[in-house]
Amino acid sequence: MHRMGAMSDNKTQTPPKTTEAPRSAPRIELPFDQWAQIARDNLSRLQSQINAYWDELAGYENAMYERARAATTDLAALAQESIAYASAMTAEWRKMSVEATRRVAETFGKA
Repeated sequence: MHRMGAMSDNKTQTPPKTTEAPRSAPRIELPFDQWAQIARDNLSRLQSQINAYWDELAGYENAMYERARAATTDLAALAQESIAYASAMTAEWRKMSVEATRRVAETFGKA
């Protein structure tokens, strides 16, 4: 069996000292023109998608407005019919009232 102390001696050795100056990190050149073109392309696609979304939304809004116009036309027609019906009902009520009054007068007039 090996002893732990003997194994640790090999791992704790220090590297030899050099007299060279430390090297600076390599300079990375970023391809700005490529990056800018990619950004412009992405912005263009995003703008196209946003425009498509707004166009689709405008279509839904126009359909909603058309249904609202149709509903107001239907409502106006219903209101006109209701007014005509009420007018006809009151005219009939007046006729029935006059007839009922005439019959009551005739009944009491004979007595």
